[in-house]
Amino acid sequence: MTTARTSATFNTPSVPALDESASSVQKDLRLYHVTQVVQTIGGSVSGVALPMVALIYLTPSIMEMSVLIAARTAPLTVTTLISGALVDRCRRRPLLLWSKASGAILLASIPLAAITGGLSMPLLIVVTLLLAAVNDVSSTAFVSYLPSLAGNGKRFASANTHVWALWSCAQALGRNLAGVLISLLGAGLALLSEVVTCLIGATCLARMRTPEESPQPRGATMWSEVRSGLTYTRRDPVVWALLRCSTARNMALAAWDALLLIFLVQHLSWSPLTVGMVLGCTGGGAIGALLAPRCRNRWGAGPLMLGALGAMPVAMAPVLLVGQAGPWPFVTGAAVAVWSACSAAVGSTEREVRQTHCSPEYRGRQQAVGTWISVAPCALSALAAGQVAELIGLRPAMLLVAIASLAGFTVLARSPARHLRHLPPSGSPGGADEVRCPNTPAVPGSSSHHPTAPQRGRP
Repeated sequence: MTTARTSATFNTPSVPALDESASSVQKDLRLYHVTQVVQTIGGSVSGVALPMVALIYLTPSIMEMSVLIAARTAPLTVTTLISGALVDRCRRRPLLLWSKASGAILLASIPLAAITGGLSMPLLIVVTLLLAAVNDVSSTAFVSYLPSLAGNGKRFASANTHVWALWSCAQALGRNLAGVLISLLGAGLALLSEVVTCLIGATCLARMRTPEESPQPRGATMWSEVRSGLTYTRRDPVVWALLRCSTARNMALAAWDALLLIFLVQHLSWSPLTVGMVLGCTGGGAIGALLAPRCRNRWGAGPLMLGALGAMPVAMAPVLLVGQAGPWPFVTGAAVAVWSACSAAVGSTEREVRQTHCSPEYRGRQQAVGTWISVAPCALSALAAGQVAELIGLRPAMLLVAIASLAGFTVLARSPARHLRHLPPSGSPGGADEVRCPNTPAVPGSSSHHPTAPQRGRP
């Protein structure tokens, strides 16, 4: 009796502490999602407003616009791998705060240049290049920060689904808001909205209290860590196949986005408000992200991604028939919603495979390698799309891009990832190497074979 009472007395005080800890984590996850929403809204507004500044005030050629669009991803060929090693060496939250401040300063320079009469295409391109480099560090740190807050298991899976759904809704809201702000304030002043969202995001990050794991002491140089991150990612056959598929998909979408905005504004002469509302239909991505877990459970991850990738070029086809008058804005908006839903379903599934089963000390580099492989080449596809459009015209070039978007489907269909059915529990021993297809042998680069790979398990 005495022993039982002593045990009960000893264990009772731990319950409020656990509840308080769980409550703190939930509060920080809410702040994380608020930060994501406001920065996505601001980024979506500037993503429309910045090229509209060029189209409205500077009347550039198709090739000049392609260079401006390519500048969004060109720095990633240099900065991404370095930012991944940097994120693994430092705490993520201070990096995020620094990037918010830097982004606000860069964006504020464009309205200032417009007011003082110094606005030019070279200035827009330089600011876009610098902003892309800053956002690269911010994005890598932000994605890598989520497992530190949510941990493993159902909480992380739920948080990851919410990330994609909120991202799609916030992007749609931001693009619709961009059309309204450009119509009311002008494209230059509309950019100040992202300055405000940067400040709100920094405030939310500063209020987070969940302890972040300390970076492990580094005995190796940053360049050797970059190489180990490449090796770590390359050794997993499924993750490597998903990255190649993502590269093909992102390159096609980058080329399509580069031509679509020019097509709607210059060729069809649609108003900024109409363009913003059409591009705001990317909110369809929220439907894709929310339905993806249920579809994965029913059909499997591989078949889900194949179906979504096959539907994307079909959704692009109606845009090729769009005219100036009639119901065409609604047709274009519906097409945007469908391919956004398909892209979100593929992207959320791919990210869950890659993130959940990665060792904590490799999260930044694994995310950076994925970005470097799948996003950095998008600058080349945007430039190529602009060159082809100048040679053969906008509509024929967009037709070629729609056909090229099938490359992602082809890559996945020829890879072992097409057999992927169910993901193993988060944090399971073996990590990403357990995300295998039937009859696929163990990865030679797993922790038992490869000396640079850490023992993988729960953070």
